[in-house]
Amino acid sequence: MHTLVEETTFKSKNRYSMALTQEWKLLLSESRPPELYHMNGGWVERQNVAERPEYGSVRRDLEQRPQAFWRW
Repeated sequence: MHTLVEETTFKSKNRYSMALTQEWKLLLSESRPPELYHMNGGWVERQNVAERPEYGSVRRDLEQRPQAFWRW
């Protein structure tokens, strides 16, 4: 899943991307560490689990999704 903002006033100096499923949200940025949240079908980001080894396969899977659209 991805979105496109056609008219924006925000101009980022760093590239960033997001992968979102019903269960997970991954945020990637050149200027910040990765963020991975288990969304549980909701919209509240409760705890960043990006560095926890037990979620490594989820993180790797989600990291590949934005790259299919935009190569850094």
